[in-house]
Amino acid sequence: MRRSVPALAALVLSSLFLHGCGNREPENTAVVDLLPEQIDSWTRSDSADSYNRETIFDYINGAGEVYRSYAFGQVVVVVYAGPQGPDITVELFDMGNPADAYGVFSYAREREETGIGGGYEQKGRVLCFWQDRYYVCVASEERTADSDRALLDISRAISDRLPAASDPPDLVAMLPGEGLVAFSERFFHLHQSLNYQYYLARANILELSTETDAVLATPRQRCPRSGRVTWQKPANHRRSRRRTVPSCHTDAAITSWSWCSMRSRRPRRTICSKRR
Repeated sequence: MRRSVPALAALVLSSLFLHGCGNREPENTAVVDLLPEQIDSWTRSDSADSYNRETIFDYINGAGEVYRSYAFGQVVVVVYAGPQGPDITVELFDMGNPADAYGVFSYAREREETGIGGGYEQKGRVLCFWQDRYYVCVASEERTADSDRALLDISRAISDRLPAASDPPDLVAMLPGEGLVAFSERFFHLHQSLNYQYYLARANILELSTETDAVLATPRQRCPRSGRVTWQKPANHRRSRRRTVPSCHTDAAITSWSWCSMRSRRPRRTICSKRR
């Protein structure tokens, strides 16, 4: 599926692998124990379903590749039943490390609230948050005032059982501090993830892999139609490429990076990459 962001896009790439797919921490075989058996009047089911990287498609069909593009290890699914109202389903994903938990949370995020984990978002009857190496989704079978309160209460209770919340990946801080569309940052590793968010090319011209960290964001300003700049490759970069693009980025944080490749597409976009 091809998806284009509506304005500019800035991409920062680090080839010194920090927290990507190849750096997954040891898998926690007792993930279900992180889910409280009792949360107020809600009781956890005795049985729990678990899926790993090989069986994730048995639970999530097409979207399984999104989790597998990170260091996903397993997901545990349980149901909480209360005296009244619909059941609540909880999915606890072990994403292998905090950076990838943030990454899958950011993948389709539209907004973000604070107060649960490293950040949470509620869309209708589903509330998702990330914390440490875990990504958690809490969903009600139907949406009512009581179910909205239950989503918050159950999410907070689970958050209290998880390791302390982590900060977003360091790479996110390398984006400009101002001028970005709110919550547009996307942290990922693979070429297909980039093309889903912003179609660049069929070929993997940035050489993204499980050993790269990347972040994509959308600036609010559109590039002018006139003006051209070219990028300068670092001395140790083994491949020489030259691109011509609208000169809309003068931010010091970008011009000070090791190299910046910019490409003009429709609509005008800017892509900047960093290699270490």
